[in-house]
Amino acid sequence: MSRFADLTLTWKGREYTVKAGDMLGLIEVVEEIVTLPELERVSKRFQKAKLARAYGAMLRYAGCHVDDVEVHDEMFSIDATDMQTMQDAIAFLYRVVTPPSWIAEKKSPARKTKKKRRRKAS
Repeated sequence: MSRFADLTLTWKGREYTVKAGDMLGLIEVVEEIVTLPELERVSKRFQKAKLARAYGAMLRYAGCHVDDVEVHDEMFSIDATDMQTMQDAIAFLYRVVTPPSWIAEKKSPARKTKKKRRRKAS
């Protein structure tokens, strides 16, 4: 069983799918551009170019013929505000690089463990 699910990306009305078994390769491609800790910093400094490069890399990995400049122009010419677009892009990248089963495990209530008491040596 894969810890990942298929991922479908849409670009200009066309869908591109990365199969669950190929997700680790996709994550590797994205992490060459931006890692999870960097995503946190990007979310505070809003580095549009880095987000566009990461999304462009995902699209190309899925089989789309697109360049980063085109992705950048499209991502930030949407009728929404740039701030919302940036937040959506960052949230999407987080979901991509984090396996769904890992997120589910983190959301489940923590198990309480009993501490064992040590006996004093005589």
